Amino acid sequence: MKLKQGFIKNCPSMKTNFSKLNENRLQMIIDNPKFNYLWNINKDLIKVCKDCEYRYCCTDCRAGVKSDFDKPIKCNYNPYQGLWSHEKGYINSEEWISIK
Repeated sequence: MKLKQGFIKNCPSMKTNFSKLNENRLQMIIDNPKFNYLWNINKDLIKVCKDCEYRYCCTDCRAGVKSDFDKPIKCNYNPYQGLWSHEKGYINSEEWISIK
């Protein structure tokens, strides 16, 4: 049986942890620039998302990205085409950018 370790993370899916629950004061962890770095990344700063008409109603987790300013890996919409992955003619947005 695997026990919970009590690590503090930005998201349970993230690999990086910043402390254990009883090792540091919560305020000290929150004030850590490495901990709150992702808080200031919004859809207007993310590649592809900044061009998407759904950017203000879309949710994502920064854990599911290649790098901090890339669109979520699970996103299946191409804002340049206005198509979802299940629609005819869809091209992945990264591929679309490389051919345009």
